[in-house]
Amino acid sequence: MADALAQAEAEAVLALGVGKPDLVLSAPASSLSVTGLDTLDNAYIFAISAVLSQAADLRSPEEPEPALQDLLNSLADDLADDGQIDAKLRDELRAAEAAVPVDQVTQDLTKFLKSQGLSAALPNLHRVIDQDHDGLANIDDNCALIANPDQADGDDDGIGDACDTCLEGGEDSDADGYPDVCDNCPDVHNPEPPQEEPPQFSPSSDIDGDGLGNACDSCPNSPKTGAIAGENCCDPRDSDASSCVRDWQGSTIFYTCSPGANAARFECRFASRCSAEYRESCIGCGSKVCMPGGALIPNPNCTPGSSCDCSEYSCVSKWCTVGDDAPCEDGNTCIPWYHEGEAPAGLEDLGVCALAESGPCKGSVGRECAA
Repeated sequence: MADALAQAEAEAVLALGVGKPDLVLSAPASSLSVTGLDTLDNAYIFAISAVLSQAADLRSPEEPEPALQDLLNSLADDLADDGQIDAKLRDELRAAEAAVPVDQVTQDLTKFLKSQGLSAALPNLHRVIDQDHDGLANIDDNCALIANPDQADGDDDGIGDACDTCLEGGEDSDADGYPDVCDNCPDVHNPEPPQEEPPQFSPSSDIDGDGLGNACDSCPNSPKTGAIAGENCCDPRDSDASSCVRDWQGSTIFYTCSPGANAARFECRFASRCSAEYRESCIGCGSKVCMPGGALIPNPNCTPGSSCDCSEYSCVSKWCTVGDDAPCEDGNTCIPWYHEGEAPAGLEDLGVCALAESGPCKGSVGRECAA
């Protein structure tokens, strides 16, 4: 029985085709653990879990759970029939392996395990995953996302020629391994995260893709800003999509344009998503401007005394343009966010909806009044 199980496990690994092609398990599958030691065997069971989950998500982003069950049923039927899986399923798994956000998966599972009071030590997925399908696991591949079985590295910098964006030599003023001509922060030592694009396993060294590395960009999440220290990064009246960017493609980490320290400038800052609309409760809302109780005329549809009663509780307000009160509705006014002469360039007419004639904002600008 032991020999039969070992043979079946080996055939299943070969049939699924996840990971480097010469992968062989050294221990029974029943002994493997996603939260076990950092061994090749444990990394394999983690990789299979991640790839199957990714394949289900690619099948049905809106309903990945039933898609995963359907995928598992199909794989079981195929393997039971002849020990093989059909070409379509094999292609699905290859596409999923290429798409797995390896570091994000690890970070998310680590965070979940910690929240449950469990050990967060996980095996390294890169031991197994071969995302460019060139026969080398990511950990051994100098271009993990671009197939290069020859591993050519003409400038001997550890980055394969196939994905090396800087094949030129020259002076390296900050001694970070990137010649000045290719360094996104030539005067700041920033070897990590790697400056190659696209980012391979982690957030980019230039998140907003504007040519300035995060280490020397005063607005690292805002495209085309940040060359000047302390400059304004974004305009909250713009949509988040145009003002702020995610950490990397597929990342769940997002930023919103919010007041920075002392509300002197606006920055793209990490914040929890808030579904509350204008003149709804600010409870649990971290990404929209809130005004204190009494600063907004309540929405007439709100029941007095409930959490959306802006006469008593903090409520979500709107960004607006001074001189245009129409978006504020029901007698609220677009009051200036800044005093005259203190607004950063481009935000001189920035305002926020509030009650101007009475309440906590009377005689104040928005940044003094906001909750």
